[in-house]
Amino acid sequence: MTDLAFGWIAFCLEAMEEAAGVQVLEANSFPRLQAWIKNFKEVPVIKGNHPNKSRLLAYLKQLREVYVKPATS
Repeated sequence: MTDLAFGWIAFCLEAMEEAAGVQVLEANSFPRLQAWIKNFKEVPVIKGNHPNKSRLLAYLKQLREVYVKPATS
């Protein structure tokens, strides 16, 4: 059940990091989580139904533009 509840991390976190330009999880700091993400992505039913990364990244970048206003000087 936990895999289903936290499965979004496997796909969305990487795209969120790229859209925001920050790295939240470093592989050497969280090796067990990184191993879980890798294994989760390889499950056949998950692998065949994961979100399109480029579309997800475009969507997250668009959300970031809406909610993160540039600082004005």
